[in-house]
Amino acid sequence: MNQFMRSKIYKSVFLILAFYVGSMAIVAAQQPWVAPDDKKAEKNPVAVNADIIEKGNDLFLKNCKSCHGDPGQKNMLALNPLPPDLGDKEYLKKASDGEIHYKITAGRGAMPTFEKVLTDQQRWEIVSYLRSLGDGPVDAGGTGGTEAFAGGALKMEVNLNDKDSTMLIRLLGTDKEAGVPAAGVKVQFMAKRTFGNLVLGEVTSNDNGYALLKFPESLPRDRDNKTDVIIKVKDEKSYGKVEQVVPVSWGQANPHKNLLAERSMWTTRWMAPSWLLITFHTVVIGIWAYLIGVVLQMLKLKNMK
Repeated sequence: MNQFMRSKIYKSVFLILAFYVGSMAIVAAQQPWVAPDDKKAEKNPVAVNADIIEKGNDLFLKNCKSCHGDPGQKNMLALNPLPPDLGDKEYLKKASDGEIHYKITAGRGAMPTFEKVLTDQQRWEIVSYLRSLGDGPVDAGGTGGTEAFAGGALKMEVNLNDKDSTMLIRLLGTDKEAGVPAAGVKVQFMAKRTFGNLVLGEVTSNDNGYALLKFPESLPRDRDNKTDVIIKVKDEKSYGKVEQVVPVSWGQANPHKNLLAERSMWTTRWMAPSWLLITFHTVVIGIWAYLIGVVLQMLKLKNMK
């Protein structure tokens, strides 16, 4: 057997093995993801309170939301297999704390492992936050600071100050507590980004219901040189969904350069280099002139007969 034939055989075997391994990986990813019994039986060692739930919420936004979407909204990223909605109450009824912790730790397929990214404490804090979204009881101790508003539904007023790039938020009660300032309520500020929301800050409303955020001057704007800022009350379970999206033109101008805006070889047809357009049209006109000349000569010979 010559060297060429051996090379062909080796390549064929390699391709077959690669196809087999890839197929097995795809099949494995499609199979139900079941945690080992010992991991499933693990209990959350972290004492659950409002502070822990808040930390878990922040960790979820930074590490999980880009794929799993907003809890309970079923707006997950369209992957295969589809990531579960971790805030879905049916999912939370079926999944144990240990199972959720195991999957965050181990990862599988498109789901990365967070064993080296998050500490064990942080992974359990995410579990605590997710568990707070279900129907189970949650210890709300450890809030600290100003006593949180207990009036229920809220409305939000937003005032922008372009001079110093600040947002002044006021929260007021509605219904029976209409017009009453909502003190001790955590307000979160986020900038909309393509692959998730960037947390800008978090402020607790004062006794008069006010919360103030200074927009970071170093933050670059979007491509349209604006930034959509999401202002929301964190505790949706107590106050419902209180949220506004406010476009601002603060921060640094976007450094993005549109490569199609200047003449170049890779841009649209009429933005091609001038010399190339002139050359192309000169050649086309020359060809047509030659063809017309040939036709005229043929007609001239025909008339001479």
